Amino acid sequence: FMGAVILFNIFMIMVETERRSYCEDPLAASCPANNADIWVPDLLCLIAYIIELMMRMYVYQCKFCRVPWNVFDFFVVALTLMGEVFGSHFKDAVIIRVIRITRLARMLRLLTIFQELYLMIAGMASTLRT
Repeated sequence: FMGAVILFNIFMIMVETERRSYCEDPLAASCPANNADIWVPDLLCLIAYIIELMMRMYVYQCKFCRVPWNVFDFFVVALTLMGEVFGSHFKDAVIIRVIRITRLARMLRLLTIFQELYLMIAGMASTLRT
């Protein structure tokens, strides 16, 4: 299920980025990237990530921090949440752009969810070395 959420979120990030490219002021209300059809699904994905993270924290408890993907996911979700909460205060800050880029880093997690995808990418990467 989370693999589908990640893929959907990546699609929404691409649509949002494409819409922002048409705006003079990407933070203006008139920018189509700020419509509800973008921010509502993005918010729902963030809620799904938070719920999943809380469930993993409950299951792993003290061992949560020993799994590198858990720490990575916590970092990405925390940055995204901070961007949603404090984004309006730092409109031109570079940190907001960095937070948006870390959302794309969730793609790396797909490699662990879909084993076939990992094998395909590993195979292609191994041919580049020769």
